[in-house]
Amino acid sequence: SFFLIMLIIYFAVFLYQAVGVMHEYVAIACSLLAQCYHAGNNITQAILYEQRALCLYERLKGFDCYQVIHSHNFLATLHMKEKNGEKKAAKHMVRHLYLQRMACGQYHSDMNNSLIKLGSIYQSVGRLDQAAKTYSYALVKSLPNTIDAATCYHLLAKAYHLSKRHKEALAHVREAYKIYKNILTAKNHHTQQCAIQMKHFTMLCVQEQQLIARKREGQQQFQMATREKTDVLKKQSSKKKKKKKKTKTKAKK
Repeated sequence: SFFLIMLIIYFAVFLYQAVGVMHEYVAIACSLLAQCYHAGNNITQAILYEQRALCLYERLKGFDCYQVIHSHNFLATLHMKEKNGEKKAAKHMVRHLYLQRMACGQYHSDMNNSLIKLGSIYQSVGRLDQAAKTYSYALVKSLPNTIDAATCYHLLAKAYHLSKRHKEALAHVREAYKIYKNILTAKNHHTQQCAIQMKHFTMLCVQEQQLIARKREGQQQFQMATREKTDVLKKQSSKKKKKKKKTKTKAKK
């Protein structure tokens, strides 16, 4: 891979001399270098060369060409592997989705995968509400009773589980389990994973209901205790008032 990177660098240098900086071949060379550095786990250099390729493609072919859309997607992948690069990854992914929808239409075949990728970025950052919205939008875009719909249900269940909304997580993982069982059979890895998660989520729901019942019992006991205290205080105050009245009547006599 190192030899291939050096070869592409020499090729890029000769390209600069032959055609200049603003040429499509230079953009292709930068993109290839980014892919080679990505394969060699050198993420910073890969981001640098892919950004150069993106800049060249935007100036040469326009911001809505296929190469620009693909470059935004690849930059999102690179920034996800970079330390604390999730925000930049989300920006590139949102831009990729916008351009993809504008160029290819609302019901593009790759739209579902892009939405799932954006949702996973939001989930890794901790924006679980935004991730759940993105997954639910991907679910709306996918066909019912398909593998895409099942993956969306499964991812929604994970997002709801992380945000401690266990009832909704259980409902969505049940839907995913039904689809996986019908299409992939019960012995499949995804179906078994959903079955394990269903047991775990039901246990969490039962624990949550038990906690709610305990809280209600505690509140009822507290209310009863406060009522008893108020009744005792009222009786004591009424007795004091009666004593005062008796002392007043005696004093008048």
